[in-house]
Formats: sequence, C-alpha cells, structure tokens
Amino acid sequence: MASRHIVIQRLFGEVIQIKIFRSIRRNAIVEGKLKNYLFYAIGEILLIVVGILVALQINSWTLAKRNYTEETAILTRIQMDFENNQRLLNNNQKKWQVISNDLRELLEMVGPNPKEYPDKLVHKYMSSLYFIPGYNPSKGAVSSIILSGKISLIENLELRYKLNQWPTVLDEYKFSYSIIREMVYDFQNSFRGYHQFKDSQKNINPNKKTLGSSRFSYDQRRLLSLPTLETAVELKRVDTDGLELTILELIRLQDEILSLLEGELESR
Repeated sequence: MASRHIVIQRLFGEVIQIKIFRSIRRNAIVEGKLKNYLFYAIGEILLIVVGILVALQINSWTLAKRNYTEETAILTRIQMDFENNQRLLNNNQKKWQVISNDLRELLEMVGPNPKEYPDKLVHKYMSSLYFIPGYNPSKGAVSSIILSGKISLIENLELRYKLNQWPTVLDEYKFSYSIIREMVYDFQNSFRGYHQFKDSQKNINPNKKTLGSSRFSYDQRRLLSLPTLETAVELKRVDTDGLELTILELIRLQDEILSLLEGELESR
C-alpha cells in the first residue's frame, strides 16, 4: 500500500512537470525559438521515460519482496515437515535393523534337527518375520509447491533439485516395502498349525494390551524344521537388506535437504 502511494505521488509530480514543459513549449513555438522548443521536447520525452522506469522499478521491488516473504514461509513449512520426517525415518530404520538381526538369528535355529529354545525367544524372532513397520512421511508442503509451481520461488537450485528428487526416492522405499508386505501376507498362514500369530503380538505391539498367549497348539520342533519357514525367513531377510539400503539413501537425502534449509533460513 505504501509503495502504491509513492508511485501515485511520483506520477502526480510528473504530470505537473509535463504541464510546465508544455507551457514552455507553446511559448517557444509562439516566439519562433525552434532550438528551445526541441530542447524542451526532448526533456519532456526523457521525463516520461524516467517516470515509467521509476514506476517499473518500484513494482519490481514490491514483487521481489513479496516473493522473498513467500519463499521464507515455504522454506519454514518444508523444514518443519522434514524434521518430523527424519525422526520418523530414523525410528523406522531402527525397527528394520532389529528385524534383520532377528531373522539372522532365526535362520540359525531352523534346520532338519533343531535344538530346543525358550518359547519366548522363538516368539520374538517369529514376530520379526511378521512385522512390517512402515514410514509415512509428511508430504503436504513439498507436494503443494511442486503441484502449484511455487517451487520456482526457491532460488537455491541445489535445494530445488533435491526436493524434486525426494518423491522419487520415497517411491523406491514404498516399492521395496510393498514387496515385503505382500510376501508376509502370502506366507503368514503357512505356519498356522505350528505357530500362532497371537503368540508374537506382544513383541510387535509392546504397548498394546493383548489377551495373553494363544490357546491353540504350538509345536516348536516341527516349526523350526519346516523348509517353508527357512525359505520365508531368507526371502524376508534378503528383501529387508534391500529396504535398509533405500532407507539409508532416503536418510542421506533428507539430511542434505535439512542442511540446505537451515543454511537458507539462517541467512535471512
């Protein structure tokens, strides 16, 4: 609003000056002073050009200030989302690391003539076979600026590139996760006669109230001697290793984005 008043005042002043030039021009024509007329005509043209350039510059400053303010707001929203996302992903990574270690331990227990182990330990490792913890990041800020085209307001080209790259890496995580999820759904009923899913619930959801152990049969020796169990554990272990690599890549990318965001916001 202030800039608009300034423009109006400048234009009003120019109008008065133009009237003065016109008055001088008429007098010069009447008196036959052609040289003076040309001088004042050129001055009038220059005055108009300068007035237009000043108005355009003020408008450019106003637009730049508005874009700067909007860019700062966008960067702040993205930073809040990614700080939360990084916490979620670090927690997700820890869960998959536990799963990977448990699956390796379970593979050592499986065989044609398995040893006898504490039931609690078997239930713990079987829970890691069933458990598929997901990562659901906040995507609102990034999605909105990409879809609206406002990502062009971000002047840092490296940050802009990495924000555009993030959805692709996230899709790689989702794809790896979906493979494991479908596989677990396929084989989780294969051990129904030897191990009950309910016996693993306390490990999967430690804070969730359960109704205790399953009342159906549990045959540890037959369970650990199943070739299908070995196959299921090995398949999930291999796919878990692949998922962990994707998680590392995603953590690295999000950390780079956060560092760039911090640098941009600290400089403002």
